[in-house]
Amino acid sequence: MEHRQNEIARIKTTLAEMTAQAEKLALITVEEGAALRNAEIDLINNTVRNKQSVVESLTVTDNLFRQLLSQLGCNDSAEIDAFLNSENIDPSITQSWRQYIEIMKRCDNLNRQNSALVNIGLRHTRQAIDFLRSCVGEYVEPAVYAPTQRRSSQSGYIIAKA
Repeated sequence: MEHRQNEIARIKTTLAEMTAQAEKLALITVEEGAALRNAEIDLINNTVRNKQSVVESLTVTDNLFRQLLSQLGCNDSAEIDAFLNSENIDPSITQSWRQYIEIMKRCDNLNRQNSALVNIGLRHTRQAIDFLRSCVGEYVEPAVYAPTQRRSSQSGYIIAKA
């Protein structure tokens, strides 16, 4: 019984650490978005490095968390979910788990927004390069989009005709 209590205490501590790391990841991802919007290259590079460090740390902590759960007989996602939402454990664990999941969902949404910013920048850069190439007399393929809505030089549609 005491062993189980020790494992539960370690789970609480590890989950608290995961939540703190997830919050840090969310803050860095917000900073990354601002840096992308403002095209601050040094800040972008700095946030990417910081983000990578936090992700690596979070991965290690998550692996420890899963090991601790495995020692209690929770080996797959369904068992872990059932344990973390069980009425038989400390309610603070369930609350912390839900908080962690919400933060990670927020991080995912922020990453999607940042990815969209990067893709817009890439598209603008590609258009600028195409324009410059056409100014020096190079042939530039017309911008076309395939049925998948991705830029394509094969089996696509010229934008002006779409």
